[in-house]
Amino acid sequence: MDEADHYSDEIAIINRGRIVKFVNPLTYAVDAVRGLLISGDLSSLAVDVAAILVFDVVIFAVASVSFRKIME
Repeated sequence: MDEADHYSDEIAIINRGRIVKFVNPLTYAVDAVRGLLISGDLSSLAVDVAAILVFDVVIFAVASVSFRKIME
């Protein structure tokens, strides 16, 4: 494995990490708490709450469908 392959592997890992960070609701919860408690910055609070709500709705819908299939 040469240095170019190693570099492209590192870029791929970084990109996967960014995707995980984008879809992880804990990222938004931590950002909201940090904004409320530490910095007092409320500018991103609406985005954080919206992201958490979207995640909750999606997971609730998936769980409802899954539960309905289990009960049948």
